[in-house]
Amino acid sequence: SNPYNLYVQSTASPGGYGSQISPFQTIEQALAVAQPNGVINVLSGTYPITNQINLNIPGLTIKGRAGAEILLQAPVVPFLISSDNTTIDGLTMTSNQPYPVEFIQIGSNGDQILNCQIYGPPQAGDSSTWVVNRGFVTQVNTTNLLVRNNIFHTLRQPAYLNPNSTGT
Repeated sequence: SNPYNLYVQSTASPGGYGSQISPFQTIEQALAVAQPNGVINVLSGTYPITNQINLNIPGLTIKGRAGAEILLQAPVVPFLISSDNTTIDGLTMTSNQPYPVEFIQIGSNGDQILNCQIYGPPQAGDSSTWVVNRGFVTQVNTTNLLVRNNIFHTLRQPAYLNPNSTGT
């Protein structure tokens, strides 16, 4: 496989090596071999998440294809961006119940969230009584963040920007 252009398919056969013909089953498998400025293509399917995925490779892009859904199934932050210039593009993210966490936490600079749909399950009452769940949260001093063409719904808040966070 090409460590700069990897593929993940939730329904792939075990033992895949990350190519388009023989994809990995999980994003974590692809992260183990991905290189800086590489792309992990997340193909259609549901990806259950019960542990945090640390995106710590500089310049990495996680690119969701049509029908790729991240399904949070535990009270953990699914994606922690901890390396500069990381991009999450085109993923749908939801949860099987309203967890009091964000879907993406950003702790680096120059990162991008593009073309994603992020939402929680319906909650009763008006939003003031909902579990505090969010699409994304920045850590203090996160700079040059770009968030564009996303849809956030059925969340207490789409985002929370901590002090000294900057971007568009």
